[in-house]
Amino acid sequence: VFLVEAEAEEFIFFVNSKENCAAICFSEEQGSITAPTLSLGAKDNNKNQAQNLFSLLRECDSLGVQTVFVHAPKKDGVGLAVYNRLIRAAGFKVIKL
Repeated sequence: VFLVEAEAEEFIFFVNSKENCAAICFSEEQGSITAPTLSLGAKDNNKNQAQNLFSLLRECDSLGVQTVFVHAPKKDGVGLAVYNRLIRAAGFKVIKL
């Protein structure tokens, strides 16, 4: 798992250039990514992201891919708690685009 800090367009381009991967992204980005995707929720709905987080991480195990790229949420309010959990799931591996 890698946490990716990027704008939407950068994240989409980055993931689409990779093979044998999946993405946890915001619902607004799902249709633009060619890899298997799981929706974290709407970009501006940190509470929904927090509710979805643990089930998404468990679901990643069943995808059968080598790598999962997660689009980093905003680091404010509840988003900071979501970011904190994601960075730990990623083993502190962060890609900044």
